[in-house]
Amino acid sequence: MPPLDVQFNPPLPASAANTAITVSCPSLGSGNTNNSVNVYGYQG
Repeated sequence: MPPLDVQFNPPLPASAANTAITVSCPSLGSGNTNNSVNVYGYQG
């Protein structure tokens, strides 16, 4: 399966000043052992 690639232009700001951007990922279920996330943006 190809990777899911989502880009926001312009990038999304953090929810508040000096707040880290976080990513939540649900459990992948039995037998799924690989998961990778790259996140970038800016702190407003």
